[in-house]
Amino acid sequence: MTLYEELGIISVEQLLEAVHQERLRDLKGFGERTEDNILHGISLLQKAGGGRILIGAAMDAAEQLVAELSVVRGCVRCTYAGSLRRMRAVTDHAPDLAVQRMTREKILAQRERVRELDGRHHRMWLLHGTERNIGPDGSLDWPDEFLADFDLCVASVHSHFNQSRHELTRRLIRACENPHVAVIGHPTTRRIGERPGIDADFDAVFADAASAGAPAAPASRYPVSGRSRTS
Repeated sequence: MTLYEELGIISVEQLLEAVHQERLRDLKGFGERTEDNILHGISLLQKAGGGRILIGAAMDAAEQLVAELSVVRGCVRCTYAGSLRRMRAVTDHAPDLAVQRMTREKILAQRERVRELDGRHHRMWLLHGTERNIGPDGSLDWPDEFLADFDLCVASVHSHFNQSRHELTRRLIRACENPHVAVIGHPTTRRIGERPGIDADFDAVFADAASAGAPAAPASRYPVSGRSRTS
């Protein structure tokens, strides 16, 4: 945001030009080290042909990012699980999002294939997961009994972005409290230059997620029926 507001940078090419012209050094919080990290990131992107970055390269970048964030004032905790180098997860969207037109039959066939591949790779774990859609009321596609055998469940908001702050907050909290949800995907739903983030009370969401299942959890300002998470 700073690069956009102060220098009008809206593309990788403009960013690269600004780094070479040393224009970032005059901005608060930026310096030579920041320039080096940006150049490294652009190099990774170019090696990936401008598209998705290979997981190994992304993890190298993650380790470097953690080192940077660890010394940022206000950062409470920033860690990187090195064991992820041996872990991969497949998490296609569930049926309410028509991106892949997923069905139970297709996802179970996928699971069988993942299990076959997992048995062949002794130095890498393959997890079978799903990304579930968080409905307007916080409900999730696919019932809990079907989700019990997934290794990983992600829940994300993909629609109804203009709900009230109260409704969006309760929606996210209800998803957090589902015992099968391990990750809330892209919680703000923001797309830079395309779509603003949703208006939710994320402090309340994070606090509720942290205390879900605690014996003496404080009463939420956004109550939902039951607190079912136990771990």
